[in-house]
Amino acid sequence: MAAGIFKLCRHTIIMVVELEAIRQGLLAWDFGYRQVVMESDSLEAVHAISIGVPRSHPSLYIISDISHPCLRNWSVSFEHTLREVSRGADFLAKLGSTGDMCPSRFFQFLLKA
Repeated sequence: MAAGIFKLCRHTIIMVVELEAIRQGLLAWDFGYRQVVMESDSLEAVHAISIGVPRSHPSLYIISDISHPCLRNWSVSFEHTLREVSRGADFLAKLGSTGDMCPSRFFQFLLKA
């Protein structure tokens, strides 16, 4: 039983991390971008955003936070990409998870580069 609960919690945490990265990516609006393609290696996250989730979904609050900015006057699309293609993004995610650089600060750094 405990192993099943751990697996469920781990799966939920991974989903939250994927969705949070997408939510941070929507900061592109604040920097003037109006055509954005958000790529994620989480097919579940892409489907949750594109199709929606039931009100009982544990990540509903983040998905709602992602959906609302998409109603602005801009073009945002969400696409699934293979994990092998997103190795660079995985590296950056690991860098951000160390606490050395929060995602929004890193996003600003990339824009200046």
